[in-house]
Amino acid sequence: MAHTPTTRAINQYASDAIKQKDPLLFLQEFGPLHKRWHTTSLRNNLGFLLFHWHVVTAFKKCHADRVWPGGVQPFTSADWNRFGWPYNVTANVNAGDFDSLAAFSSAIESWHNEAHMAVEMATGENMMDPATNVFLRNFWRLHYFINGRFLEALAAFDGKGSVKKQVSRLERKYDSRLGEV
Repeated sequence: MAHTPTTRAINQYASDAIKQKDPLLFLQEFGPLHKRWHTTSLRNNLGFLLFHWHVVTAFKKCHADRVWPGGVQPFTSADWNRFGWPYNVTANVNAGDFDSLAAFSSAIESWHNEAHMAVEMATGENMMDPATNVFLRNFWRLHYFINGRFLEALAAFDGKGSVKKQVSRLERKYDSRLGEV
């Protein structure tokens, strides 16, 4: 599968952090890959939702969420309203309909791009640099929120078995189109 080197690297960063007992190492190693994904054709092999699902999964696996006291909690709808950027993605995902999942991914990625700026405007943190924003708790709060919406969409699309099994089936069946999700 074309996305395997990317997911292998993400998982290796988590393994490195676990082995070194240093969750900050995950962020240090991941930052350059995150920038590369955003600025090169790498994203053609692994789309927005899948890339960030793999990242959030690895982030949690190596306990990088513990870098901050109290961990990481997703932003809420109330937070988005307070930031002046309410969550308003209306794209529906239908069971077994890859095109609807791809349309949802595109819609939530567009919303997310502006959400980065909304968080930056509210907090003053530089949320726009993919090499460094991974060191900000609010980056992860945003992506936990996005990941939650992805899990809802994935349940509508497949919904059978564990999330890991659903992602695996999706990646096997639609390997040539994963850049769309």
